[in-house]
Amino acid sequence: MAKKPSVNMNRNDKNPKGGLSQAGRDKYNKATGSNLKPPVGRAAQTPEEMRRQGSFLVRMGSSAGPLKNAKGEKARL
Repeated sequence: MAKKPSVNMNRNDKNPKGGLSQAGRDKYNKATGSNLKPPVGRAAQTPEEMRRQGSFLVRMGSSAGPLKNAKGEKARL
């Protein structure tokens, strides 16, 4: 698999709350030929948003493990 080229991001390309701004996504997409889309940060309204949000939740939820080990101490995931 070919490695995607490195893209230098500046302050305007990053979102202060995390992730990339629209300008940053456009810059990355142009440099790498990708198709990054904005995050779905509200209730999904279209079928595409529902699919993307659902797949994200499945990926993040599947890493949950036991919260306590056999001794009753907090366990790492």
